[in-house]
Amino acid sequence: MLNNDGDSVRLLGPDGTLLDAFVYTSSPGSDVSWSRTVDGGGIWTTDYPPSPGMSNRPGTPTATPTATTTRPSQPTPAPTSSPSPGQPGVTTPIHLSIETARGYPVKTWVILEGQVTVPPPLFGRSIYIQDHTGGILVYLSKEEYQPLVEGDWLRVRGRLTDYHGEWEVRVSRPTDLWRTGAGEPVRPRLIRSGEVSEVHEGLLVQVFAPAVRFSGQSFYLDDGSGEARVYVKASTGFRRPFIHVGEFWSVVGVVSQYVRSAPYEGGYRLLPRYETDLSTPPLLLPVTGGIRP
Repeated sequence: MLNNDGDSVRLLGPDGTLLDAFVYTSSPGSDVSWSRTVDGGGIWTTDYPPSPGMSNRPGTPTATPTATTTRPSQPTPAPTSSPSPGQPGVTTPIHLSIETARGYPVKTWVILEGQVTVPPPLFGRSIYIQDHTGGILVYLSKEEYQPLVEGDWLRVRGRLTDYHGEWEVRVSRPTDLWRTGAGEPVRPRLIRSGEVSEVHEGLLVQVFAPAVRFSGQSFYLDDGSGEARVYVKASTGFRRPFIHVGEFWSVVGVVSQYVRSAPYEGGYRLLPRYETDLSTPPLLLPVTGGIRP
């Protein structure tokens, strides 16, 4: 039973993966329902009439969807005013998957839901969340985060922002963040060093490759596919480990981007969260027992 004065719904797969989610603050009214503009996708709307047992469809032949679940070529225009949603002149946030949200313009109000991969205060005022489509940075501009740990399900309401090349959701107050449940920590995706790039921005990944150079709080890995910069943020409380060039390292972290000036191209880096995200393999190989060269 759902409440008329606001509630939320989540659709989970057999393995617990979040397939879809929706949050509303009030009932749409008598004989009116929330629905997707496309079966299994699109955005949420109250413009479509209820259609039990049939496909979602507009109420009139001239009505058309305003967005799709894939990256739109001409996304919905962003709101032009700065107050919070609900105030006059501000567009209602669009509930999207993380990957779809990346196709919308800056200043678009969105609601996203995902699992926490970087909890506060590891990266200061920034955290990261991830759903089955992608990951994204969340920035709380003032006040403090509620207690969060890896794996927590979090619903976020804020505006899309491009900060020095990286997509983020800027949240103005802690009340725009809702912890909706606990979950198992997200497992990092194993990628090659050259894949620390836009396609994995915001995702928790793991790279295993030899070190080729180091500088300051950064060191660089390259498995032959391209260099990956590993950068240890000061807010984590630990420093870059001592590196031998040619030594193999395993690094777990989130893919971030930072470029000082436009055009914001390149600047991708791998940000470890804990000192334990950085490790060298054992000297003895587990299968052969041989000594690593």
